[in-house]
Amino acid sequence: MNKNMFPLILFMWPLASYALSNNYSARYPIVTIDKTQYSGKNISIGKLDISTTSSTPVTGDGVLSCGSKDFLCGVTGSRNVATAWLASPLGRGEWYPKNIVTTTINGIPFTFNITFENLRYNYFLRNNDSGGYAETTGSVGDGKSITIGRCGNTSGCRNYEFRAALHAGNVLINLTVPSNIKSGQYPFNILLGEYKTVFTPRQSSPSYVHSATAQLYATGTIVLPERCFLELSDNNITFQKVASGDENDVQDKKNITIKSHCIGIDKPVELNVKLVPNSIVDTGGYLNLANNSQGTGALGVAYSWKDINDCNSNEDFNKNYLIGKVSATTGRSNFPDTKIYFLLCKYGIPKQGTYS
Repeated sequence: MNKNMFPLILFMWPLASYALSNNYSARYPIVTIDKTQYSGKNISIGKLDISTTSSTPVTGDGVLSCGSKDFLCGVTGSRNVATAWLASPLGRGEWYPKNIVTTTINGIPFTFNITFENLRYNYFLRNNDSGGYAETTGSVGDGKSITIGRCGNTSGCRNYEFRAALHAGNVLINLTVPSNIKSGQYPFNILLGEYKTVFTPRQSSPSYVHSATAQLYATGTIVLPERCFLELSDNNITFQKVASGDENDVQDKKNITIKSHCIGIDKPVELNVKLVPNSIVDTGGYLNLANNSQGTGALGVAYSWKDINDCNSNEDFNKNYLIGKVSATTGRSNFPDTKIYFLLCKYGIPKQGTYS
């Protein structure tokens, strides 16, 4: 018995769908955590204005493309998926934000807080068989879609393209300063959100769904310098005038407060202060300001860690004095506020003039 022979014919069809998209990476090369920013405090990494941001254009082999003003753009469509002449295709954008992102960098968990404000989209749907198109704008999250109406061809339509992109809005990126953080550099590259372009040539057949996804990243380096800080209440003091006939003794007294603290240090720290004069210290231990007519010291500055009025109780210059100690801590440690008292002492008849 002879077997029937049947010819085998293979049909090669183009791809039923395609997709292209343009990701975006917001770059913040150096983010420095300064002395006011301690563990648990939120600091700003950056703000991204979508309306003024230029994206990298992306083109494919279709009619539609992603231009420089199409932020997180996606283009997708159908090819050779027959849409009946009474059918209406449908396009929409889907936004998947990452409002909180926690990532571990060099063994330290960093938490980024992201806020999205007033995001606006643009939809563009085109029937490449007929050349007809529809375009609309709206607010992200409004749940709206776009359709172009019926196919209109009795033989059906097979070639549609749909583009969705963001055209306006702000992205705010903040960081919660982590605990147990040490000085150093912490590079980051985090996903902030995804915008998905979704197209259905047959609304009644959800299995024919085509999509393209664009991703938004933030990348940069967080820099944490050595974190002990010293602050003076004043950088200059001015004493009152001294008359040559005034008695030898304290002529005036001023004080300056030293404030210091450390943040997130990984070892004990002690604060020592040394006063280094910028002119001669005479035999009495005073910072010499003026001599008498014989060249001997007559007017000078003494200092003390105590509130005294005695020119004979001055401390020594060029000597370390311990202010305090702090232990390793993940938070903020304050040294005690300390005052330095400066005394203007007259112990001769200085030459007339102005001295500093």
